[in-house]
Amino acid sequence: MSVPCKEASLYIHIPFCSVLCPFCDFYKVGVDSELEQHFIDACCKEIRLYKKNPPIKIPTIFLGGGTPSILKKKHLQLLFETIHDTFDTSALKECSIEANPEDISEDYLKTLQELGFTRLSLGVQSFNEKECHFLGRGHDVNTSIHALNLIKTFPFTLSIDLMYGLPNSNWTSIEHSLKQALEFSPQHLSTYCLSIEPNTVFFKKKIKSAGQEKEYHFYNKCMTFLKKQGFTHYEVCSFAKKNHECIHNKRYWTFKDFIGIGPSAHSLIFPYKYSNTPSLKQYIKNPTPSLFQKEKPLLTQKDLIIENIIANLRMPKGINIHKFNTRYSISIKDTFKHALEVAEKQKWLHINEKSISTTEKGLYLLDEVCLLFV
Repeated sequence: MSVPCKEASLYIHIPFCSVLCPFCDFYKVGVDSELEQHFIDACCKEIRLYKKNPPIKIPTIFLGGGTPSILKKKHLQLLFETIHDTFDTSALKECSIEANPEDISEDYLKTLQELGFTRLSLGVQSFNEKECHFLGRGHDVNTSIHALNLIKTFPFTLSIDLMYGLPNSNWTSIEHSLKQALEFSPQHLSTYCLSIEPNTVFFKKKIKSAGQEKEYHFYNKCMTFLKKQGFTHYEVCSFAKKNHECIHNKRYWTFKDFIGIGPSAHSLIFPYKYSNTPSLKQYIKNPTPSLFQKEKPLLTQKDLIIENIIANLRMPKGINIHKFNTRYSISIKDTFKHALEVAEKQKWLHINEKSISTTEKGLYLLDEVCLLFV
């Protein structure tokens, strides 16, 4: 079938990890050279399915995982040759990759630059040695510092990932990590609260997080600290300097079309929303997404509306009521009258004539807010 869109962002899920972190619940597998080659071949096959005339315009590319930074140079090159052959990348605004500190070298950064990457998200998580060890990371603090010093010599937009809410963590250790991160002048920071997810090592070991009261306290302290440093809090976990918000992720949250490549990757080609098999072996065997199969993944109007609400509420600016009502030919205030009343009473939402947006408390308790609309 011809893909029913003219423009879509491109996400590629790289499932390989050299270290399987005990807190991570994303789909991933250990490093395997033979599997990596088969995986890249399958990705290229899936990408080519989206070829059409005129080609789909790609404004952003994002390689996530897993650990994209462990891919071999020849495999990255093959991926990008296939992308440029399939899509119109002439107006590409942003090209991002997630990386781990232990994978960073001058040669690697030169490769990224040659391939057209503009943005690098480094998974530091903590500048506290004990916390790095607890999180089971493949690097120590010195490795992170060395990687960041190298990155500073290249023109990438730098984003640093940090984690808070660990057992026994306190504001002093979190503030130390924030201050250390700022020493490298990142344009973007993402702060994630440790979440103990089912089927992770931490869950099986019955590790407890810091607790909701502490986590909310740390969340507010992070917001206050980073705002004083000139960062804008533009999404639940994301802070950016002026003109450095992640364009790719904002397209997710504004419910614009995106294509997901790789095992467990999700796609939205409105009104179709679908995901690939979460099994690498099954994906290699048949990487054809459901959009190209007989049973089309057409979401109901109700499902699309709810997913759009959830995506929009991740951003403090929230839902544009006029645009939302026009897109779905409904009145969101009438359709979700009870949910909105409850959320407003709990002081989770701000509601006016033009928009529906979360309060600071509502943004922190976003999962509970979203459940009201389901």
